[in-house]
Amino acid sequence: MKLGFAIIAHNNFDQVSQLIDQLLVYKKSHVYIFIDAKSDAAEFVAQVAKHPRVMCIADTFSLNWGDASLNNATEVLLQAAINDDNDYISLLSGADLCVRPVAELAAFLRDDDRGLYCSIRKMPVAGIGHGMGGLERLVLRYPSWMRRKGTRREVMPYIRALYQIVGSRLPRRMMKQIPHIDFYFGSQWFTVSKDVGQRALTYLAAHPEFREVFRTSLASDEIYFQTIFMQPEVRECEAYCVSDNLRYIDWTSTNTQEAGSPRLLTKEDIPAIEQSRMFFARKFNAAVDAAVVDYFVDKTTKRS
Repeated sequence: MKLGFAIIAHNNFDQVSQLIDQLLVYKKSHVYIFIDAKSDAAEFVAQVAKHPRVMCIADTFSLNWGDASLNNATEVLLQAAINDDNDYISLLSGADLCVRPVAELAAFLRDDDRGLYCSIRKMPVAGIGHGMGGLERLVLRYPSWMRRKGTRREVMPYIRALYQIVGSRLPRRMMKQIPHIDFYFGSQWFTVSKDVGQRALTYLAAHPEFREVFRTSLASDEIYFQTIFMQPEVRECEAYCVSDNLRYIDWTSTNTQEAGSPRLLTKEDIPAIEQSRMFFARKFNAAVDAAVVDYFVDKTTKRS
């Protein structure tokens, strides 16, 4: 089972190096890293690019929260991993870690082989957005200054919420026109088979209008590939797992000032992570808690 790991990285490159070390313990793994062009990563790139199973894609374009650049980076990574004939590809961020050995993931995917592992729900989704169940992310136009994450103490999240509340009440003729297909919402992070990934890229090539919908949308990384994967010509007869993205993520509370972010995991979370039996977890930050990072790196990089 040949596995490709596609990483979107913005910062904390020492921790990203630890994630790469975890992934490369498995001899049939290949790593593809898209680095935000805004990042100061020259030293990191020079170091990891020496490894024959690592490909760095740097200085290509900037990645910005909330806009289509994240979708574009995912396309680039997925194509690179498919070109190398990986059986499955997992999309990760630089704030992720493996919490079980990659060899166990390979065995699971070989036996289960569902084609896609991602948390996906058909839109509109209750509790998402401000009036249209998340569809306001698509049908309203968001200028670039509004596609900025902000913190809980800043005004931007409240400006966006007000814009969505008002915008969702406009007549539909005043909104952006979108294709007459079902749209889906879910986790940005997924694990996909080569065949499904290739059909997704083929769908995009055949439907250039699909990309245009997302050019001025908001936070479309939670809609873009989720919708593509669920199109009949992409899914075909695959028995997708759409309730599990194989990742431990805690949304029940927060210990970060970033709006719309899950908890940063600490050593107190280790028992819950272990009990979950997930293969990955996020988000980690060694500057906040190095002990939890060291625990999982040590666990998954031991060679028998």
